[in-house]
Amino acid sequence: TEPISVYCYNSRYKTSDGYLALPISSWGTQYVSSNYYLDHYTPGDSSDDYYQYLCDKAPRGGEFAVLASQETVVSVYPKTKTVGGMPAGVMFQRVLQKGDILQVQDGGTVRGATDLTGSIIIADKPVGLLSGHVRAGIPTEFDTKDHLIEMIPARDMLSTEHVLVPFSYRNGGDFVRMIASEPGTTNVSISVGGVELTTFALTEMGGWKEYDMDQVSVITSDKPILVTQYSKSSNADPANANRPPGTLLVHPFDPDMIVVTPTD
Repeated sequence: TEPISVYCYNSRYKTSDGYLALPISSWGTQYVSSNYYLDHYTPGDSSDDYYQYLCDKAPRGGEFAVLASQETVVSVYPKTKTVGGMPAGVMFQRVLQKGDILQVQDGGTVRGATDLTGSIIIADKPVGLLSGHVRAGIPTEFDTKDHLIEMIPARDMLSTEHVLVPFSYRNGGDFVRMIASEPGTTNVSISVGGVELTTFALTEMGGWKEYDMDQVSVITSDKPILVTQYSKSSNADPANANRPPGTLLVHPFDPDMIVVTPTD
């Protein structure tokens, strides 16, 4: 009967992440997704249990889910071949009823070779979008992996200036993805301490670039972009990577993902 906030949390042991649930009143009809590279674990040697070997090799890919609050026609332009065989870049449609979801997952098999990021979702009525990854190492070379999930703002809620702060209690930096939300070229600039660090162009809607961030940064663009920030895997921290064999992590953490809210 009164406005509330809703947060969702996946509490599965050793693979948790959470997100702010966006209310139906803020849903939109067009989105770009944010995910991560297809991944799998590093299999053990031949003495390991065969079924464990197969489990380690099982692909863990990016994924997103479209949520419907009413009958809706959803068009998807996936950046990769999907589980189920839809080809990359080719639009497919589904009709969703109230309460339905459409789940789309990366259909690749090679670790680090495919990524759903920048997939385009268009609906004829407002929908919600959950986006992330089944279980990712960041970068994929690391076997400390976590589920990634965020509820993504619609295109008309994105903007052109973002301030980013590295996650605390760790070294080695974070990855930041900047994803173009509009057709044509989007020009992006990254500044640190008031000094421009780099500029680049995203040449199409759904195009993206990754930034390795280790200090407070400001990202500006001439068109609205989606900005997501990723905590790296624990062994990306030099204090953890250089510890003596068999000792505990100096800074224990695993990957997670957040949507960076624009300054306005």
